[in-house]
Amino acid sequence: MKKLTLFFALIFIVLATFSQQNSASVQTLNCKRGIYLSFEEVINNSPSFTDSFEIKERTKGNIIMVGGGKFGFELSSGNKSEYKKLKKNLIGISDGINFYISDKYTIGGWQGLTICLLSGPYIIASVQGTAGQYTGGGLIPSMVKVGNGYLIDLKTGKSVAITNKVLKDLLKPYPEIAKKYSVTDGLTENTFQIVSDVDSTLKTK
Repeated sequence: MKKLTLFFALIFIVLATFSQQNSASVQTLNCKRGIYLSFEEVINNSPSFTDSFEIKERTKGNIIMVGGGKFGFELSSGNKSEYKKLKKNLIGISDGINFYISDKYTIGGWQGLTICLLSGPYIIASVQGTAGQYTGGGLIPSMVKVGNGYLIDLKTGKSVAITNKVLKDLLKPYPEIAKKYSVTDGLTENTFQIVSDVDSTLKTK
């Protein structure tokens, strides 16, 4: 029994260490804390709004009923009209560590925000949304899944759902990178590394 307990303890330690290493290696946008109203602001690291706000995790009930990303935000001022205006017009928000993109660039609407991975010029928003926001909410439409990952080009502001075709097109100008990945196995399984490789190549040019 002691050996079995020790075995599972070792597995837990290995998995925990692996998880920490992976999370530490994930790159994110290094943006100033603030609310960004254009992609130009994101690229220039110059947010329009820097007053007090707080990123908050949305409740499961709220996400089920109206759809959208896992996160939202609140203004410390409590100014409702300013909050509504920002919520509808923002591109994304940085808390100084992570960058959160508006639902407008993932599943549509502007109910929530999703954490983005990588540091650009291409970033990835990983979200599993629902059709709730397209029908005004409700339990049944909210059970219909409408998305997974989205590839966002910071230079153009274009966002597309990640598919094998999207990744193939992304790799066309980079045959050396494409050689590393097997198209037959499905490129989407290697989305993060593919986009990371393309970003690294663009940054060295």
